[in-house]
Amino acid sequence: LGSARLAGELDEAFSLATEVADAHPDSREAQFLAAEIAYRSSRWTEAAAYFRRGGDPGDEQPVLLFFKAVSLYESGDRAGAAQALKRSLPLIQRSDYVDRYAEEILGEEGAAGDVKNR
Repeated sequence: LGSARLAGELDEAFSLATEVADAHPDSREAQFLAAEIAYRSSRWTEAAAYFRRGGDPGDEQPVLLFFKAVSLYESGDRAGAAQALKRSLPLIQRSDYVDRYAEEILGEEGAAGDVKNR
């Protein structure tokens, strides 16, 4: 019941965020908010689309850059995912989740290439 309620809340949040993002296509913040909610809802194609509309989150937002990498990868853009992931890895805390995506996207050697934050 709790996960169903959470899913409903994410759906409602996504609906509101996309309304704002679509009404304000030049607002990077609105695009990134819609993208992050889509990411957290595993709506990969929509997340990738809103990340693309928002542009580059920049190295000062490495977690968003990681979310973008995962969204791009899950929606079929492996090259775009690799580029975003390579930039985010040195700047984020590593976890099993992060490492699993790093290995999937970059392969074993690429994933092990930066262990700075382990």
